Amino acid sequence: MKVCIPFKINDVGGSSTFVKNFINQLKGKGIEITDNPKEHSDIFFVMTSRPLIEIWKAKQRGVKIVQRLDGVYYYAVHGIKYLFLNIRMRFIHQYLADYVIYQSKYSRVCCNLFLGQSRAPWNIIYNGIDTDMFSPDGPSHILKTNPKQIILISIGDFRRREQIQPLIETCSLLHGKFDIKLILIGSITSNLKPLVNLPFISLLDVIPNQELHSYLRGADIFLFSDRSACPNAVLEALACGLPVVAFQKGAMKELVPDGMGILIPYDLQNFFKQIAPSDYKTMAHIIEDVLQRRILLNDKYTIANYARQYFSLETMTENYLEIFHSLI
Repeated sequence: MKVCIPFKINDVGGSSTFVKNFINQLKGKGIEITDNPKEHSDIFFVMTSRPLIEIWKAKQRGVKIVQRLDGVYYYAVHGIKYLFLNIRMRFIHQYLADYVIYQSKYSRVCCNLFLGQSRAPWNIIYNGIDTDMFSPDGPSHILKTNPKQIILISIGDFRRREQIQPLIETCSLLHGKFDIKLILIGSITSNLKPLVNLPFISLLDVIPNQELHSYLRGADIFLFSDRSACPNAVLEALACGLPVVAFQKGAMKELVPDGMGILIPYDLQNFFKQIAPSDYKTMAHIIEDVLQRRILLNDKYTIANYARQYFSLETMTENYLEIFHSLI
């Protein structure tokens, strides 16, 4: 079997991490890989909005088109331009795909709502992570300035206020009661940088994926405030044994069950039309209860075993291969 994955891999980013790991897994199972759409292949794996003519020509040659979808564009985040940004994904979804893979149930809801119902068979396959690299055991980056300090950590591409401001407001409430530090890892847009200029916040630059595990092991709780379809950062935190405290939006309800973390209720009315305020006061109260042991979460090995069971690279790859084999 030969699979075409026309994607340029960068050093950082969830998509690049997925492709790099996925290709390594496929090659380990004897699957031939190309990134050249003009080469002969059995499967054309579409992750992003590739040129339609490129996909159509492959389909004319008898290549099976597998579309992997994360999320879509919609008004609350992207404004009126979402109508144009979805056009190519929508065309592939409705007319070119022989099989569609959604990253989560939330991803499928979004795609059906904004791309229309696909006529192709479909399945949901959650992202897989390297659970050998991301585990509770191993070297730990020293993030604490003293042994009693509490480290809260979040990783992402911080481009919108809703991704970062609720976390800062949460920690502002906790700062007067506990010795805490909020570690933010990732890129941040210039308009958001003034928000993090606080004594209890450390903003680190983008860190390569193969180094993130040591930072996660050095933290106590992972915080998340995005509406992602299946964020690698959350899965990697769980794999390192970190409990996750997040707002219940995106796919969080699917990824973080009871005991592995706590989800803060979020107003989902008009979710795709406007960004509702996040209840940072409740988030702060929940974290305080966790720190005071009024709320008990699973130990780090139980959390890590959960991630290994449901989100390993091996499981993900086997699920993809089962679909690929069914098409050829």
